[in-house]
Amino acid sequence: FDDADLDVAVEGAMAAKMRNIGQACTAANRILVQRPVAEEFARRLGERMGALPMGRGVEDGVVVGPLVNQKAVDKVDELVRDALDRGATAQLGGAPADRDGYFYPATVLTGVPAEAQMGSAEIFGPVAAITEFDTEEEAIAQASLTERRADVAAARAAVTTARINLDYTRVTAPISGRVDRADVAW
Repeated sequence: FDDADLDVAVEGAMAAKMRNIGQACTAANRILVQRPVAEEFARRLGERMGALPMGRGVEDGVVVGPLVNQKAVDKVDELVRDALDRGATAQLGGAPADRDGYFYPATVLTGVPAEAQMGSAEIFGPVAAITEFDTEEEAIAQASLTERRADVAAARAAVTTARINLDYTRVTAPISGRVDRADVAW
């Protein structure tokens, strides 16, 4: 929301999206941001995600490792291309990495429309899909655009939680790269 502490919001988005580089069932697939702060939020999130070193998990300093296989890279790329074809903009990334291996770089998309495939699919990759909204009611409606009833309840709870601006608790956990990278905190 436009009264949010954007530094806290970016930290929360990093934890929600980039745990295991998005290859987790609990990873955020859609990030709803109120229009007046959406551009600045996307800029800050892009800076944070763009600074994450990508490479093989056995390499020193790596945070963004490979996806599980080529099929996973193809799925992420299909979802990203679909969103771009429907009017989204790539603020960061937006295509598979030009290197050997199953790499998809950290990606930030803005203006992701509700009808984009990633609005109803698990991305399972390092893609932050930002959709702008104007009112709280619109945010709830967008968050509720799912066929799974449990997701609707969770979406409403998430919007409510974001609205009351609860504190974010830092989580320190390894992120897909080296298993000794527990010092990386979002």
